Amino acid sequence: MRDFYEAFRRSERLNRERGFTLIELLVVIAIIAILAAIAIPQFAKYRMRAFNSAAESDLRNLATAQEALFADNMIYGVTEDGNTLPGSGSTGGNGAVVDGPTPAATEAQAGGLITATIPGTTQNVGIGIAVSNNVDVVASTPTDDLSNYVALAHHNQGDTVYGKDSDSTSIYRCKDDAFVGDTVGSIPVGAPGITPNNDDFNGVTCGDLGWIAQ
Repeated sequence: MRDFYEAFRRSERLNRERGFTLIELLVVIAIIAILAAIAIPQFAKYRMRAFNSAAESDLRNLATAQEALFADNMIYGVTEDGNTLPGSGSTGGNGAVVDGPTPAATEAQAGGLITATIPGTTQNVGIGIAVSNNVDVVASTPTDDLSNYVALAHHNQGDTVYGKDSDSTSIYRCKDDAFVGDTVGSIPVGAPGITPNNDDFNGVTCGDLGWIAQ
């Protein structure tokens, strides 16, 4: 009886020490592969949404700043980087691309801003704008005309450029996989135009589906 008990104990010990069988390991590997196949694309989509959301948010903040500038001075401005408020001023034309991370400019701190020169004067006005990491924004006005503006924003790892025209309440988006990995300090598409009293993005071809209102 004692010999039988010892043999049983040895058998139990061997069973515990034998580890996993090849079939068990293959089953575990297959489960991990299935989970990875589901999770990785979802994670990539989540990252892309985050990149695009950062650009859209910065564009909305820029539009709010433009309206604040217009409310105080009846003019819009162009983007400028690396200066303090009120900025070097502008009588219209293309703004500079502001690439983040950039703090909002103040009277004491250089950073991103929208700036303009009040027509008929030498007085410059401006308002600070902060730009998120890896996001590029730009705002431009017609040459010698500060009554309208268009603006663009893009995260350099995002697949969507966002646009805003002062003549429309809409935010527009233009999607194209080719936009991913764009050079920092540039935006992969230009604004469709700056025509006073006209929604310049509406119906214009861009990317996969054209400019689409949000």
